[in-house]
Amino acid sequence: MNHSNQRWACRLWRNRNGVAMIEFAAVLPFMLLLFFGGIELTRYILITQRVEAGAQMLASVASQYPPATQNPSADGQLSQSELANNVFPLLTRILEPCQTSNCAGQFASNAVHPDYVSILTSFRREGNQTRIKWQMGGGGSLGGVTSQISGLGPSNPPSASARNRVVSFADAEMSALANAMEPNENLIAAEIFYSYQPAFAGLLGTLGFAIQPTQLYRAAYVSPRNGELICLPPTFTYSECS
Repeated sequence: MNHSNQRWACRLWRNRNGVAMIEFAAVLPFMLLLFFGGIELTRYILITQRVEAGAQMLASVASQYPPATQNPSADGQLSQSELANNVFPLLTRILEPCQTSNCAGQFASNAVHPDYVSILTSFRREGNQTRIKWQMGGGGSLGGVTSQISGLGPSNPPSASARNRVVSFADAEMSALANAMEPNENLIAAEIFYSYQPAFAGLLGTLGFAIQPTQLYRAAYVSPRNGELICLPPTFTYSECS
């Protein structure tokens, strides 16, 4: 190697131009991961909190209605129409707070919300078994879910398959709850199913990373406050309602 080539090689070795750019390119993926990961983690926590609040709210609101009778037209009385028009639409107010001046369409009882659905169930301890008195789904149109109380999917109007069905809880904690109920004790359960999709799933999909939705589930159990809610006119009525 001649002297000119040696001098060129030495200058190249000592040259630090572009080092910062190379270092930045090396750490950029980790910076982006922290940035977008922080956003997504915050969003996940927020959605989880809203799902939990939605379950508590639905169960609490339903439990405050007066007991249903065989006359479902009475004001303030729990019935299928009350659940469909006044209770289930509240879920949207929790999960999708409206930011515009006109929210009527978003909160309408017939609005379609494909990312979530809720199931309300009334069950009572009868003898040595816990039986479902009525079960009704609403608040969204998410498919492919089944109640962990009955094993049935959400149904509106309520399915006759739920009538007096023996409760079949999906886990040991829920089974213990049912077995600990007093004779003729009545509980209202609200189950929320939410299909969680990362906000950047579309972008990741274009890069070749397939992101599958994760199903969030939360349930809340509340005792009725104004007497047993074992009837849901006009479909679910029993002699005890009269």
